[in-house]
Amino acid sequence: MVDEQFIAYIWQFGLFEQRELRCTNGKSLHIIATGERNSQSGPDFFNARVMIDDTIWAGNVELHVKASDWLRHGHQHDKSYDSVVLHVVWEADIDSQSTTGQAIPCLVLDGRVQASVYQNYQYLRYSTQKIPCAQLLPHANEFTVTMCLDRMLVERLEQKAVPIMAALAQNQYHWEETFYRLLSRALGAKANSDAMEQVAQSLPLSVLAKHKDQLVQLEALLLGQAGWLDNDQLNNDDPYVLLLQREYRHLRHKYQLRPLATHIWKFGGLRPPNFPTIRLAQLAALVYKSSHLFSKICQTEDPSTLLELFTAQASEYWDTHYTLDKTTARRSPKT
Repeated sequence: MVDEQFIAYIWQFGLFEQRELRCTNGKSLHIIATGERNSQSGPDFFNARVMIDDTIWAGNVELHVKASDWLRHGHQHDKSYDSVVLHVVWEADIDSQSTTGQAIPCLVLDGRVQASVYQNYQYLRYSTQKIPCAQLLPHANEFTVTMCLDRMLVERLEQKAVPIMAALAQNQYHWEETFYRLLSRALGAKANSDAMEQVAQSLPLSVLAKHKDQLVQLEALLLGQAGWLDNDQLNNDDPYVLLLQREYRHLRHKYQLRPLATHIWKFGGLRPPNFPTIRLAQLAALVYKSSHLFSKICQTEDPSTLLELFTAQASEYWDTHYTLDKTTARRSPKT
């Protein structure tokens, strides 16, 4: 039994005979763009483009099993459907109209869809496999698979570029500052990415640059902004912790800094080397070691050289600590 989900499936992917298309009123039809699927209220597809006779229409597309569903759903009284330029149905039992009484062009799909398309749809829809289409891949030709992979690669790169461009605009197109913030976010991994980015936003790279030759001050700034140096639970007898606290008090006053609250940090489910305290210490070591890191990365072509740029040894204190003032077995934390 055909339903609207199936009609949406074949319309979205063009799985119907598109030669010599005609609307129910006899006018020729050419589909330029099927539009974008709408999961909210309103027409089923936005931003479609079709040519009817010699006129190109841009607007929305509504899908129904029967054309009379237009009336049953009350679209003839809803102005949000006046933007519909094509009514796509399986069966045309009436002529549909807008709220102003204007006839809406209609395309009938019955007779233009092969039985195998419906069988594949049923298989994909009701399959219990984790990836329903996995068994169909061997039957796809090499050109189709290659084009699909290329398209997904481009889409993936575009998705990754969107937040980068947004951050770049927010930072007045300062590439080094933007890279510093995104690097901080990446070091936080999934659990603490937002918190790490908040630290970077509250502590501009220009401030860190003024102290890049002093690893202790870099750690004090980053750990202090993260809120760890104001923690009342710290062991006040730990010499290094006391040093970091003194440095941060001075730098906090100098740059008018406001530390974050420690409740934003997550430790649960993390291996100790991924604790945010370790990541902040590693970030400090990376800033201490590197100068104009983004520019160097852009100029690097050798992957091994690129790896070296991201390798930095945290201060000796972190050889025996995962958090402040709690000693562990000796190791060497690197980025």
